[in-house]
Amino acid sequence: MTNKQKNLWGILSLILPVSTIVVVLIAYGIVNFTFSAISASGTSDLASTVGSLINLILGLVGILAIIGIPVGLIVGIILLVTKKPEPPQE
Repeated sequence: MTNKQKNLWGILSLILPVSTIVVVLIAYGIVNFTFSAISASGTSDLASTVGSLINLILGLVGILAIIGIPVGLIVGIILLVTKKPEPPQE
């Protein structure tokens, strides 16, 4: 792995878990707003079930993102700090 690739993966390891949490929170708000508006217009068991299923999936993705923060932090720092010596260019 070259130093450029290590820098890219290090930065992605630091950014992706936090950005995933932001995306999950935004999606959670949109899903709850949408399905509350649907259920307010009429009682729909299917809409309630689909909303609960989507909230469950978003919750699991959020949990994985929370677990990924310390892992990504450690891996990202290691990838950014360690450098492979470049061969001398002639």
